[in-house]
Amino acid sequence: VQTSLVHQLAGSPAEQREWQGRYKRPDAPAESPGDTVIQAQLRSSECCNKLLQKVPWTRQQLLSDLKEFVHNIYPHRPIRMNTFGMRLSHAFGCWFITKTLQPKYILESGVHRGQSTWLLRQAAPNAKIISMDPRMDMSHWDKGTTYYTGSGTPKPGYDVNPFKDFTQLDWSFITNKSEALILWDDHQSEFKRIMQAHKLGFRHMLFDDNWSPLQGDNYSAKQVCDETGGLALRQPDFPSKKILMTDQFHMADKFIPLEDHQQNHQRLLSIMEAYYESPPVLFVPAHMLHTQFGHKPTADKSPVQYVLPKPSNRLLKWMCESIIAPPLVQSQAEFDQVGLANVTHAEFYMYANLGYARFKDATM
Repeated sequence: VQTSLVHQLAGSPAEQREWQGRYKRPDAPAESPGDTVIQAQLRSSECCNKLLQKVPWTRQQLLSDLKEFVHNIYPHRPIRMNTFGMRLSHAFGCWFITKTLQPKYILESGVHRGQSTWLLRQAAPNAKIISMDPRMDMSHWDKGTTYYTGSGTPKPGYDVNPFKDFTQLDWSFITNKSEALILWDDHQSEFKRIMQAHKLGFRHMLFDDNWSPLQGDNYSAKQVCDETGGLALRQPDFPSKKILMTDQFHMADKFIPLEDHQQNHQRLLSIMEAYYESPPVLFVPAHMLHTQFGHKPTADKSPVQYVLPKPSNRLLKWMCESIIAPPLVQSQAEFDQVGLANVTHAEFYMYANLGYARFKDATM
């Protein structure tokens, strides 16, 4: 069904042919006996979305708001093709969760070109937004936002200050940290960021780069939630049982023992009240292949050991069913109801499990 719906998306004949080739993966390897081993390991693995999905919204509410978003919000986005930034699925999840929570304060770590700041403003018009990014690359600026970016070059009409990291700013003016929402989109270890923020009393957090096990460039909340540390994706004869902890755009990667990862897993669960992964609007298995399933720090110059250089089509389907939240739009009627026919394939190029977590009050 998903492949049929995805083929109805807008695009030129050349784009349609290109994407259909990606979806069919004619060069995928043949199935192997190890595929069924990985499938069994995935089914038995523990992860947060199996344990803590305690959120107040329903699928019907999501579908209703998706229709509003597709028709009335997203067409007005300031950056039409947000390369290396949020596209439809993540943009909708960010907007919907922020609109539902209505935080008084929003802290945005990682701004890129400014599209996410715009989304946050559409969702919470009265919120005080503080945005932090070491690079001053914004195409869109928000007049109600306080920026800490670049060297703080003045921009007439905007509150622009030299860059400071989240850990360098004084957040004491937010007396009730439960009224704040943090969007982590800075490619730092999300586990590190969670612990930094929770220690200060912050309880509501969004994770844009919430990578699946063995993918991406930061130690994500989703990866910490997997108690196997990605071991479930490995063939039984794969030589290493070490866990790759990625950080700072791959610039501070390191291996840690499985025991350390499991301690991080238990520590995260001990402070977490709710966890939710905003589902992809549409999804086919090939969308999961935007990064390789790697297994070594970037600084390690030895030949790359990929855990799954190229999974078979059947294994990739199993992986998606086990790792990725079911797509929000699941039928032709819902596709038509939401009005996705004018959305292009490129809006679905990447999905990284945009996540939301609510944490226990650290002061109690």
